[in-house]
Amino acid sequence: MKRKWNDPDREPTEEELAAWADGEATGPDACRLDAWAARHGLAPASVSRGFGRTFGVTPAAFRLEARARLAFERIVSGAQPLADVAQATGFADQAHMSRAVRALTGAPPAAWRGSNRFKTR
Repeated sequence: MKRKWNDPDREPTEEELAAWADGEATGPDACRLDAWAARHGLAPASVSRGFGRTFGVTPAAFRLEARARLAFERIVSGAQPLADVAQATGFADQAHMSRAVRALTGAPPAAWRGSNRFKTR
């Protein structure tokens, strides 16, 4: 049976999900899943189910971890104020970013900033 592009009941392909995850799901200007689903003629629930099956996490958890990883990279590689890093990476505030980075790394951003064991210079 041939898939119809604008069939909201169809499941998204792994390639479609990977494209959203790689490009449109992260960052401060991230595309919301429901908007992306509508642009592709899919039901948001179908996209969410397909994403969970494909990647093993919900789209929201994926986006949060991706933003936390980006924030962590900026924290350890620069001297930008933590509040600015939080804003630039799409968090509501510095506390929100701090919780996400702590969940990802086991330590708060200030600890990574103060004792960056990964710097070589």
